[in-house]
Amino acid sequence: MATLSERNVQNLDGQHPTRKMSVASRKTSVSSASGHTGQGPIAPAHRWRKLSRTMSIAMGVGRRFSYLGTRPSVAGTSDHTRIPKIEVKYENTYRMKPNEGKQFRAETVEKIVQGILDRQLVDVRYDPTSSAIIAQNLTETIKTRVKELNFHRYKIIVNVFIGSQKGQGMQMASRSIWDSDTDNFASATFSNSSIFCVAMIHGIYFE
Repeated sequence: MATLSERNVQNLDGQHPTRKMSVASRKTSVSSASGHTGQGPIAPAHRWRKLSRTMSIAMGVGRRFSYLGTRPSVAGTSDHTRIPKIEVKYENTYRMKPNEGKQFRAETVEKIVQGILDRQLVDVRYDPTSSAIIAQNLTETIKTRVKELNFHRYKIIVNVFIGSQKGQGMQMASRSIWDSDTDNFASATFSNSSIFCVAMIHGIYFE
C-alpha cells in the first residue's frame, strides 16, 4: 500500500472531505493498536512477540518449581519398613554352673551394701512418706552397685525395709528355693535414734 503524503492529503481535502476524516481515523486507529502514543518511534511487532514469549517461559518455569516443591520427600522413608527384621536365635549353652571366680560372693556384697547404708542414712529421720522414697532409692543404688561386680548370669534381687526406731525388737526371715552350690544372699543393717533399715540381696544363678 502506498503511503499518503501531506500534499496528497491536502489535495484530497477539497475534493473528498469525508475521505480525509477516514484516513485520519485509520491513522489514529493504527497508532492506538500498535501502542504508539505519538512520542518516539513505534516499537517493532517482533519485540512484543519476543517479550510475550519470555514472560510465558518464565511463568512456565515458576509452575515447574511449584510442582517440584509439592512432590513427597523420599529421604524420610526408612529401609526397615521394607526389609523384614531378622530374628536372632541363640543356641543353648547347657551351662549349669557359673564360671570359676564368677560366683556370687556374699562377703564382698555385704561390705558394699553396708557402706551405702552408712553414708546415705546417717542423718535421716523417720517419716512415713519420705522413708518409702528413700527405700526405693536405696534399692536402685544397691542393685546398680552389685551389678557392677559382674556376676555373670546371676539375677540380682534387692529388698530394703525401713521402719521407725522405738526400742522395739524385730526379727526378719526369708525363705527361698535355690541351688545351694550356686545361689547365695547377703544382708546389711543400719539404725540410729530415729530409724532402722535392713537390706537383703539375693543372687540367683540363671541356668
